[in-house]
Amino acid sequence: MGPLPGRMKGMVQMARGLVALVAAAVIFAGTVAEVVVMAIPRRR
Repeated sequence: MGPLPGRMKGMVQMARGLVALVAAAVIFAGTVAEVVVMAIPRRR
């Protein structure tokens, strides 16, 4: 077990963090879009 497994573990953690960040951003954007789409017809 040299330095490679540690580097791989770090990369996996970084990738997981990025995926979680992207997923949260997509969910947030989708929620905001849904609220906006639902709010526009009621105003008009």
